[in-house]
Amino acid sequence: ELVCLHDLTLDRTSTSSGRAYDRTVAELKQLDFGSRRIPDPEPEQRELITLRELMIMVREARHDHVPVTLVIETKHPNDRGREVEERVAAMLTEFRWDRPGGPVRLLSFSVKAIKRLGWLLPALERTLLVEDDLGRWRSGKLPDGVAVVGPDLALIKDDPDFVNRSRKKDHQVHVWTVNEPDDIRFCR
Repeated sequence: ELVCLHDLTLDRTSTSSGRAYDRTVAELKQLDFGSRRIPDPEPEQRELITLRELMIMVREARHDHVPVTLVIETKHPNDRGREVEERVAAMLTEFRWDRPGGPVRLLSFSVKAIKRLGWLLPALERTLLVEDDLGRWRSGKLPDGVAVVGPDLALIKDDPDFVNRSRKKDHQVHVWTVNEPDDIRFCR
């Protein structure tokens, strides 16, 4: 089952360690994912949620006219390979969020995963995340069908003109992790 977890391992995000995909969902739900960040967290702040549970929350919020959207990042490499994208696509189709205007955007650092998501869910927006080096994307060109690039803030600080090169190719640039006021001003 797909779970909502930033890392492939449990070390940074829980009070446990090891690879997340070596455990069952029931085992993961017994771990504490809240205490590392929140003093004395409530039970719901400790428990890992599945993608299905999150999608149900989003659906209920949207039903209550809360304009929330969902960004799903597939993590690679992992032992499940393309099965991750296939399961995401099946779930989004089940929720009828596989159509234009749906409340979902897809992203990954993996070019293969981004291409697979394009084949499986051609109507959804995809973002290619870039971390260590602009590499072959330095010119602003992206894989076919991908209109958004998500570079690490450090890459933009090293090469601010990358934004202009990307925009000239009609691509949006969604920089991450922009947490400090000076970084927000820089990006604006």
